[in-house]
Amino acid sequence: MVLEASKVDLKLETTSMTVVAGDSAEQEITLVNLTTLPDNFDLKVEGLPSGWYSFSKPSVNLFPNWNETVTFKVELSPKVRPNQYSGRIIVTSRSQPGVSMEVQIEIVVLAPLKLEARLQPHQATGFKANYNLILRNRSMSDVIMTLQLSADNPYCVGLFTPPEIKIAPSEAQVVKFKVQLAPKTPADQAQQAQPFEVQIQPKWVVGDQTVSTPDLLVDGEYKHQSKWIFIARHPFFVAGAVLLVLTFLLWVIILSFIQNSLLLLTEKLPPAGVVRGSLRVEENIFSSNLQAKVNPLAAFVTMKVRFIEENQQVEISLKSFLVTDKMIGQLKVDPEGDLSFTAGRLVPDTINGGFNFKAEPNRSNDLPWMFIPPNKVVDRLNLKLKTWLISQNQQGMVKAEIEGSTLYLRLQPCPAADPIPAYCKLPNTSNTLGIPNLPNLK
Repeated sequence: MVLEASKVDLKLETTSMTVVAGDSAEQEITLVNLTTLPDNFDLKVEGLPSGWYSFSKPSVNLFPNWNETVTFKVELSPKVRPNQYSGRIIVTSRSQPGVSMEVQIEIVVLAPLKLEARLQPHQATGFKANYNLILRNRSMSDVIMTLQLSADNPYCVGLFTPPEIKIAPSEAQVVKFKVQLAPKTPADQAQQAQPFEVQIQPKWVVGDQTVSTPDLLVDGEYKHQSKWIFIARHPFFVAGAVLLVLTFLLWVIILSFIQNSLLLLTEKLPPAGVVRGSLRVEENIFSSNLQAKVNPLAAFVTMKVRFIEENQQVEISLKSFLVTDKMIGQLKVDPEGDLSFTAGRLVPDTINGGFNFKAEPNRSNDLPWMFIPPNKVVDRLNLKLKTWLISQNQQGMVKAEIEGSTLYLRLQPCPAADPIPAYCKLPNTSNTLGIPNLPNLK
């Protein structure tokens, strides 16, 4: 603040200067002669040690209404204690008594800009060696550091995470980085230990200014090691791991083949026109064919299909040394006569008693049903049924539909012309024929 003014003006860029102990700071001061006479004006500072400050011109000659700029510099010893100090800059006329002015100024002294860094470990070995760079800010100012390997050793390449970091006063942080050989490193150099230097470029935030200080170098050592050294030292472990991966990949590749094998049925069909019983009666034959004739894992996995009498439900069970599970689903028929399967479970009916079917489609994706997906079982049944129907009446069949255990055949209309087509000789009185028995699905 201005303490006193009389026909001379004294303007400062700032009345508060931040200076690091052992460093310096400066600002411009402007003097204006507001008197009617030419005069010499002297500058001085009171309240601060004389060795702390200096003026580029301690005395200025000014004509009336003229002005001039003088540099005010504060330079401190590293031993100055961090604190806030107050003083006054005074300008005085030599020939005109009472013409003077003074302005209060504050000097904020900060601790020296000091940064500590160390490497852990000092030496590391590997194809990519890992290090920790421990950084500590010993000053009273924020510091922003850029990290890289110096260019002294062209055979080392460093990757810092992160490459730039900001640390608050009196805090420490750890930066991880990797060192490896540079591309096209000569073979003789690759076999030698490589010294390197971490180059730390600090920029300090002092007040509203950014101050750069000399780079800090931290030395370390890197010894290259082939990426295959682990294989050479642990051949049995690596061989086992490779075998496990290959087994998994092979299993994924042949899984679809195994699924088809589990569901493959004999292509033999009953003689034309012969029906041996309903679909539910044939469940034992269907299950035994799956287990005895087709299942390549018969020694390990037992499969059985059971047709439930209510709501067109099917139960498919798996049993092995490791797992035993059952999948219940509901068979549905679309307008084209195609079967579909929806996985689910039976839940008690608290109102009417008994059980109701609750659909849970996601169940069919769980283990062990990846080995024998219920939808594929139903697809196989549907394919066999369609094949049999077509073989019985290729010309007269329009549509086949299934509802419960009853098969409905929609036939083409019979023309009145003579001769009557063979398919019109079937014993039907309408275009829909209900047959309660289905073919023997061996």
